[in-house]
Amino acid sequence: MTREFESQDNWLTSADFAALVKCLDEVDGVAFYNGGQVAGSSQPHKHMQVVPRTGEISELPIEIALTKAKVSGGNRWSPLLPYKHAIAKFPPKKAGLSIDVLTKLYMSRYLMLLKAVDIDASDLSKPQSAPYNLLCTRQWMMLIPRSKEEHEGIPVNSLGFAGSLLVKNQAELARLQEMGPLNVLHQVSFDRAEED
Repeated sequence: MTREFESQDNWLTSADFAALVKCLDEVDGVAFYNGGQVAGSSQPHKHMQVVPRTGEISELPIEIALTKAKVSGGNRWSPLLPYKHAIAKFPPKKAGLSIDVLTKLYMSRYLMLLKAVDIDASDLSKPQSAPYNLLCTRQWMMLIPRSKEEHEGIPVNSLGFAGSLLVKNQAELARLQEMGPLNVLHQVSFDRAEED
């Protein structure tokens, strides 16, 4: 990211993706970005985080849905997810690809996903036009537009869409179990258009 203050409501840039590419080259994990407060950002300064995979977690819960992804109208989406989203896959890592080439690939996929979920990114010099969550690994990238920050007291950030929701106590856990995690995610996002 940057040493100078930048708002978490700013678009991601090539410099951000260059840093991400370097991190994912060293750490096999899931990177995430909470694009604005409504998307679960808890800090006003621009930041992206990477959570490493461990031997105990070889596959994220979301990756099951990604294996069922379909392509419609040039966009990739999973029929297992009821909320609006778009998915991009990356080719297997090839030795010798420069950081610059990988950065351009990640940046172009990011812009493609924004367009696929109807977020206007035509002027990257202005603050982002809508809140969203971004998940990214070495193999794929997923973007989810957001409608609200929480549902019935259960806050959601990007990691919620990866399969990790945070609750503060037993009462919240019981409420989450009763509502169902997928329903909570659906309630803080937008309906997915039925596509075949």
